[in-house]
Amino acid sequence: MQRALYLALIALPLIGLLSLWAEGRGVSVFGLFGLPSPITPDKRLAEPLEDLHAIGAHLMISLAGLHAVAALAHHYLLGDDTLVRILPLALAKRVRPGA
Repeated sequence: MQRALYLALIALPLIGLLSLWAEGRGVSVFGLFGLPSPITPDKRLAEPLEDLHAIGAHLMISLAGLHAVAALAHHYLLGDDTLVRILPLALAKRVRPGA
């Protein structure tokens, strides 16, 4: 699950950039400078990339939600310390003595 989330975090921005560049648009980086399109504009490529970007975004949101539900299920249904393990060390010691 975590690998899929990390993959989506890397792939989605790249697909978004490719989609913009395929439309012939440059990208502004925090308003400081622009990245011009390194590829030739191709509308036939831009549309599938936009669709892939949208599907990937919905998939990432779904995975993140499922990940949160699984963590809560571990905590409340299975009674293990999955949620406590992600807390900062000082807070985890207060929640779980001896940690």
